[in-house]
Amino acid sequence: MVDSKTKSVMLIITHGCNLRCSYCYEANKETHRGSTMSFITAKNILSQAIDSMEDSCENLIIQFMGGEPLLCFDLIKDVCEWLWSLNLKVNLQLSAPTNGTLLTDGMKPWLIKNGHRFWLLLSFDGDPLMQDTNRSCSARHIDLDFFVKTFSQNGVKMTLSPQTLPKFAEGVQFLFSKGFGTVEANAAMGKNVGWRREHLRILSAELDKLVWFYFEHPQYKPMTYFDMPVWSVLDKDAPSQACGCGRAFKSYDIDGIDYPCQVFSPLSMSREQASQSRLIDFDQIDNNYQGICTSCILRKLCMNCPGINYRDYGDFNKRSAFNCAQFKLFFLANCKLFKLKALRDKDYVLRDAIDEVTRVITLNNKKKYGNSL
Repeated sequence: MVDSKTKSVMLIITHGCNLRCSYCYEANKETHRGSTMSFITAKNILSQAIDSMEDSCENLIIQFMGGEPLLCFDLIKDVCEWLWSLNLKVNLQLSAPTNGTLLTDGMKPWLIKNGHRFWLLLSFDGDPLMQDTNRSCSARHIDLDFFVKTFSQNGVKMTLSPQTLPKFAEGVQFLFSKGFGTVEANAAMGKNVGWRREHLRILSAELDKLVWFYFEHPQYKPMTYFDMPVWSVLDKDAPSQACGCGRAFKSYDIDGIDYPCQVFSPLSMSREQASQSRLIDFDQIDNNYQGICTSCILRKLCMNCPGINYRDYGDFNKRSAFNCAQFKLFFLANCKLFKLKALRDKDYVLRDAIDEVTRVITLNNKKKYGNSL
């Protein structure tokens, strides 16, 4: 359901990127600066978004996407300054993800001055060795201390590849040790990443390490995938956690054409696929879905990207077997962590809820697969 109090807009301001990350889903990005969005195009898009805001709207979220957004730092600055000059009567949230390698001393004063109203969100894939493995040997070019000092409250995002998965827990702990307030992480998605069945065993072991790490260090906030409302599987009326692409937000390419999200843009898939995605009614697809996942008790919580599914399989709801299996491992790890916390805190309500979740999941599996499990 679309939240009428929030309007979200993504601007793909450049197709260029200076790195070649091993798992990148943007197959059509360009080297270095690449094609870029003009200030006029950005202003027109945002003017229309502002004019179309409902009276009940309280939040306007704008994210500058790429490619690598810092290739267009001057555009980001100009758009932000223009928006602030409008004195909008909404909570304006402006941000851009970055690989951090193009940050210069000339950019830092503006970022520091506006750190309370513009957020630069760093992607760094664990410790320096993990970063170099995934991201073009770039660790030495990134000023981690600046991001910790200026944007610590926004944390850091790491992406796992098959090569760095064995150091998952170690990478999370390294980033916390550097001073980041939060560390988000997920496994790279897409059928060409190289995930295999044997990686699930490694993931399971790493998740167990993280369960104990978070339990023994309550001062560290667990990543989003370690803070699932697992008890919601017991509530048939619980809202879905699915993304709101094509509904709660839209993404605009450098030429001003809108797509359901950046994954559906020509930056990430063929122009034919991208064009077709603009005609999709996502609510209708969800409501009419009759696939294998329909009866899954975990479906409402599932980590699922319709864009990746559509690109790789031509089906918005067909996810990879690995992605399905790894989500179940994350779900189990959540249950373990919540149970440990409940026992430590003598929270018997939470303990009983986790026990009931476990019981229901076990019964559900027996119905599907028989007592052989």
